[in-house]
Amino acid sequence: MRAEDIVGLGFVVLLLPGTFAVVVGLAWRRGSAEAHRWLSVGFALAGIASLELGLATLAFVQSSPRREVTGAISEPIRNGSSFRIATDAGQLVSIRCRYSGNGLREGARVRVRYVEYNRRLLELTMLNGPYEGWQLEEPYRKSGPVISVVLGLVFLLRANRDWRRSRVPAELAA
Repeated sequence: MRAEDIVGLGFVVLLLPGTFAVVVGLAWRRGSAEAHRWLSVGFALAGIASLELGLATLAFVQSSPRREVTGAISEPIRNGSSFRIATDAGQLVSIRCRYSGNGLREGARVRVRYVEYNRRLLELTMLNGPYEGWQLEEPYRKSGPVISVVLGLVFLLRANRDWRRSRVPAELAA
């Protein structure tokens, strides 16, 4: 199992019970201590899941080696998000990218630099064909993991608020 799969699995394992707890908390009478307890547990699990996803992704991308391979495109872009390269060493490498044009054709030779952790394309150079010399650069954007971290912090703040409300007697909370 790859590190990316483990991070995603950890996210789902925490998020599903968190979502269940939030739904249960919303089903209780509004403002009751029991509802706030369920909501606090749900938002805490969702917050930890988002933090885990964002922080682990940032850490793995920062520490992951940048690989460079040369080979022929064996499966051109499908769904505008990925393609495969049959390397000169005989490996088949999947690469993820944002490019969705028709410049990447099956059989074209390319040199690709990518992040090993999530196989995200950093740089591509066409080595033959009508687009020979054409280069594509896709700098890694950290906005996705950062948004996940911020969302996790917001959920944890909400969990803290609901936990404090669950500790206050109902007469004083109103």
